[in-house]
Amino acid sequence: MTRVDAGDSVESHYIEVTLKHQLITDRRVFVPSDQPEALKSLVAPIGAADSVMKVAYDSLSAHFFTGTLTGFSPDERNLLLRFAHITANGTRIASENFKSINYLVVALPPDAHIWNNLRVTRTERIGRLIGDQLALLKAFARVTVRHDLIGGLKLTVLSMHGTAPDYSDLEGDKVEAYFPIDALMKFADADITSQRLLDQSIILVKGDRIEVDLRTQ
Repeated sequence: MTRVDAGDSVESHYIEVTLKHQLITDRRVFVPSDQPEALKSLVAPIGAADSVMKVAYDSLSAHFFTGTLTGFSPDERNLLLRFAHITANGTRIASENFKSINYLVVALPPDAHIWNNLRVTRTERIGRLIGDQLALLKAFARVTVRHDLIGGLKLTVLSMHGTAPDYSDLEGDKVEAYFPIDALMKFADADITSQRLLDQSIILVKGDRIEVDLRTQ
């Protein structure tokens, strides 16, 4: 389940539920304490999954779509939450105002690769990382609603790297990628290339802006 940040001005309390399974890693789920009906999504039969998921999304949206984001309709809210939860497999969603633009923020699971600094440069590593998300960016462009409430999508992910063979210097770089809506729409419609999309976006690695050249991939 996705954890929602409602902003520093909103005080929220959550019910923590740990899901255990013998074949997979334990999962921790946080449900707003004032929305206990969302817990039904954890125990509902498969046939009721869609209706129960909608109840869960409705509960989450009350905490996420606040302030300027209240302008989204219920259908638009569910569409964006479904994208963040299922399509993007997001571990956390939020909204952020960056350079006067409101972004939907989706934190992706950590990169599955541990990159070898002796073989892959930072530019190549980040280029491959972003390149793996191009299909996800097209999916967002197809479901997003074009108005001033959300002006773009921000993806965050941790990129792990170190020096082989023992990787004793292993560290994680926080990657933040801001993609404006107009560029995403053009990319999804094949009006611009993936490289042009990145040229119009902002990519930060540990807070420093970098250029990403996909032509080196």
